Amino acid sequence: MVMKDFFRQPHFKQVFIFGILVYGVALFALIRGDVYYIDDWRHSIDGGNWNHFSRYVATKLSHIVNLKPIAIDVSPLTQIFAVMFLVFGGMIISFLICKKIDYIGMLAAIPLGLSPYFLENLSYKFDSVFMGFSVLCCILPFLLKDRTLIFFISSVVCLILMYCSYQASNGIYMILGIYLTLSVYFVEGASLKRALGFLFVCILAFLIASFIYKVFLVKPVETYVSDSMFPLSQLLIGGGQILKDI
Repeated sequence: MVMKDFFRQPHFKQVFIFGILVYGVALFALIRGDVYYIDDWRHSIDGGNWNHFSRYVATKLSHIVNLKPIAIDVSPLTQIFAVMFLVFGGMIISFLICKKIDYIGMLAAIPLGLSPYFLENLSYKFDSVFMGFSVLCCILPFLLKDRTLIFFISSVVCLILMYCSYQASNGIYMILGIYLTLSVYFVEGASLKRALGFLFVCILAFLIASFIYKVFLVKPVETYVSDSMFPLSQLLIGGGQILKDI
């Protein structure tokens, strides 16, 4: 079983600590700078609440981290927790690809958190821990990929947790699912039927989790972000405008 093999890897603790140290060196100047970044100013005033963005898990995690229902500045503790989530997620990705955990694999997985796309997220004193948690939620189910039903259920649960903490991480799950589908077929030599079956389970879990979140959990919001979508008649036009803006 993939999960058992993962936790039984030699030097598991050493590689985990090594990953945290690498992140620590990379983020030292950021943490030493001790500067509030964008939303940090608002959270430092209003006590932090993410329910209006349908991030209920983020609010609950904030209560746990702060040991009370009002968020206060406990950085760099929040960023350290975020790093721990990212290191653990990087170790999982390294194991899924290389079938082992070592220092080289950990270094290869470092861009998961230190790429320009996520480095900004680690700048947040309040939000970084929820963002790191959401990344881990997208990766964790794949430790159970050899047990289809459990993988499916854990995927739905973890994806809902991801949506309720930081929705923008959702693409990680499908990208990793597509990669592992190709790996199952081309590297492991499995049949095309098995590979496509695995991809189908990933897609089905993603759609069900997205449906549950959208229909039952999302609170409508129209600010600088929005929960609305382009109507089908404007989908191509709207998507083209987004690409133009980028």
